[in-house]
Amino acid sequence: MQDNAEKYKEIDSQIRDNIVKIVSMVSNLNNVFDMATVPQKSELLKLLLKDCKLSGEKLEYELNVPFDKLLSCPDYNKWSEITINNLDAFEK
Repeated sequence: MQDNAEKYKEIDSQIRDNIVKIVSMVSNLNNVFDMATVPQKSELLKLLLKDCKLSGEKLEYELNVPFDKLLSCPDYNKWSEITINNLDAFEK
């Protein structure tokens, strides 16, 4: 974790801003989705999901990186630690 913490100190402000935007969006995802237009919802779903398919009446999907890391942890207080531990995924 020390290596990741040091790496976080060295990343540029654009990457840091993107991480903040991602974490903010995910933490307010319900509100963001409710306020979005249909085209915006489509773009948001493309950003979040991959390999969507309908299996009978059940929607099966995988979350895109880095959203899978954040949404797999229900305690948003741990998201900063998850972000630091997965910086490579967040940089992409």
